[in-house]
Amino acid sequence: MRPTGRKLLCALVEISKRVVVEVRIEGSGDFPVDYIRMSWKGQLGELECSEVLKSGAVMLRRS
Repeated sequence: MRPTGRKLLCALVEISKRVVVEVRIEGSGDFPVDYIRMSWKGQLGELECSEVLKSGAVMLRRS
């Protein structure tokens, strides 16, 4: 990989760590919303860039 490509990949990895994801959780009053929020936060914290496609899209995977 060329140095420019490596720098781009590193930048995309850093961006993927800072992506803001909006999730709407709807359910009845007895639904454990706080538990789901903690679970999502833990899973999103494990994402990292695995591949950059020619189209510019970024493939993410769990670390």
